Amino acid sequence: MRTINIGALLGLDKWRRESFFTGLHADYLQDNYPDIEISVSFPRIKPSAGCFKPKYEVTDKNLVQAMLALRLFMPRAGITLSTRENAKLRNNVIGLGVTKMSAGSCTAVGGYSDKSKSEAQFDISDGRNVEEIRQLIYSKGYQPVFKDWQQI
Repeated sequence: MRTINIGALLGLDKWRRESFFTGLHADYLQDNYPDIEISVSFPRIKPSAGCFKPKYEVTDKNLVQAMLALRLFMPRAGITLSTRENAKLRNNVIGLGVTKMSAGSCTAVGGYSDKSKSEAQFDISDGRNVEEIRQLIYSKGYQPVFKDWQQI
């Protein structure tokens, strides 16, 4: 195994507590498995059409604070930000240490291979395709990498 990505679903408990323990867990993994790249995702539970509301709100500001705290605590760790987050937020956090961003995502079961449209597991907030995200990353002065699993 070359990489591990962990993360707590923020909003089920107090975000600082969840972020703290996720960081401690990531640090433990990095210390005990130094040959494995550790990265952390910060998914947030969102309100749903069925009137579900998260017990604890996690604002954009809270999310950025958690990401920056992890970056300071674990400078070598990767930080993943998915299309669950809105385009404006994703545009503005690239320079804050985000190392992986999804693009052109589909959250339906079998969504990339199955012709039948099943219901999405969660909503996508940033619907931009891969080329649009590539251009965004370049415009911020960074180089997008599409293949990071083959060692050179």
